[in-house]
Amino acid sequence: MAYPPRLIAFNGIEGSRKHAVLELVAEALRGRGVPVCVPRQLEFPDGHVTQLAAHVTQDPRNIHLSAQSEFHLGCAQGAQLIGEIVEPALARGETVLWADSLIADTVLASYGRGLDHDACQTAARLASGGREPDITLLFDSHPATGRARVEIDKVRQHRQRFRERRGLFGSGLVARVRTGYLQLAHERGHHILHGERVTDSGLAQRVLQILDGESQSSTTAANDNQPHWQVPEAWTLGQAMASMPTALALYFTAGLSAGRVLRNEAINEEPQLCAWGLDPADPLREQAAAVEPNYALRSLGCRPIEPEDVREQFISRAPDAVASSLPFVSGERADRIRNQLAEVVPGPVLASLIGRDDAFATELRKRLWERGAPDEQAQSVAFCRHEQWTGYREHLLATAGALGIEALRGAPLEFADPWLYHSADLAPTAVLCALQGRSDPRAHELRAHLLRTGAEVVDSVDGLTDPDSWLLRERCVDQWPAAVVRSVVRVPESPRRRSILERCQQVGRGDVHVLRHLQELDEYGKLPAWARERRALDAVT
Repeated sequence: MAYPPRLIAFNGIEGSRKHAVLELVAEALRGRGVPVCVPRQLEFPDGHVTQLAAHVTQDPRNIHLSAQSEFHLGCAQGAQLIGEIVEPALARGETVLWADSLIADTVLASYGRGLDHDACQTAARLASGGREPDITLLFDSHPATGRARVEIDKVRQHRQRFRERRGLFGSGLVARVRTGYLQLAHERGHHILHGERVTDSGLAQRVLQILDGESQSSTTAANDNQPHWQVPEAWTLGQAMASMPTALALYFTAGLSAGRVLRNEAINEEPQLCAWGLDPADPLREQAAAVEPNYALRSLGCRPIEPEDVREQFISRAPDAVASSLPFVSGERADRIRNQLAEVVPGPVLASLIGRDDAFATELRKRLWERGAPDEQAQSVAFCRHEQWTGYREHLLATAGALGIEALRGAPLEFADPWLYHSADLAPTAVLCALQGRSDPRAHELRAHLLRTGAEVVDSVDGLTDPDSWLLRERCVDQWPAAVVRSVVRVPESPRRRSILERCQQVGRGDVHVLRHLQELDEYGKLPAWARERRALDAVT
């Protein structure tokens, strides 16, 4: 059939699969002989205005960027794309497929960041020059589903160090943005494509039906809007895993001995996810290390170097993986490895010195400092209390944005707290990260202020047993039961703990996130001492 030139907008939260579906739709249209323009696929030269705007809004160093500035930079980027790419493509008779159109900037600014919605719409219309999408598609997924997909993709692509500024505002922002997308879609008649269970190719087929003027109802299913992690209330974790796609099941059993059989079966199909998800005593470790040493060895942090330790076998083959396994590992053997690797992989060795103020660590940290990336520098000085590191932290706070805030973990409170109060609304998740392990009144005051951030507030009281931490859990249990369960894994048995766990099980019936953390709780007491220490440190790192 003949396709008139049209602008098609693909919108949705991160992890909604809009980009993957757009690529499939573009390929299908080109196969039909339809000329297609995808602005995201175009290579812009360094310094192009669209690249500059995106870099400023995404860079987590730019924590002082206001919501208004962020929005107007997004509008500037959209205006440039429309004038330079979209309008000429439409004039040539092409179909333009645009991911994250100006609608996305409007929703983020108004629903997500709290700016006036009408004012944002007016500014976006001005930026668009009156060019509105002919068809707007909303790819809808639950924020927890999107988060799992993003994490799985990052593990597969070894991109876990990659972070964007938007992530500093927590899971609450994503939930508000999703609500905004759905509200606008219902008001304006946008097409909503629920993508919890349907494949990317299935979603692409539905988009093509919409473009052809057909109804997508013939290919929809009743459970398209039901996440895989919502299961019958009586199901066990094992039953839930058996019902899921392999990658998602590996994600939910990461670090659990309950996932060993699955990892053993899937190691050839999903080597990255299996190695990333090894439990502390996993018999698959050496096999996984042969193909994915970075993941297989990294989780050995806190485990002392033992005779015939698997890490020593990889010093030459995967030096960065070995260095990444050394945080909170001290002793002569570990420091000998650090010295051996310092000139080979200085950044990971620098990061491995986290929490150490001793003479060896001090000399090595100073020697390697300039050769480490900002995230490695920030990790290296975390939990170091000596005043000599104040200048290092101040440098990170001045140059590294959110990473500088995370470097305040374990810093003297008289130095850390002014920075945390100043940064609370600029980078809330980084501030909550710096508060983990703290039960003082100022920490709880900041948590109360940051409740809108999301479940990350509960994560920040992991393992704490003071009265205010219990009150926070009880306040949040109905909204974030899985986070509450996780926060008490390390908490000693008590009537209050039993009561709140019963409440979590009641509220979170059929939620695999809750089942996963209940399993983690069951396994915790069986962990070796170093792994329990690792679990405690994971809560603050």
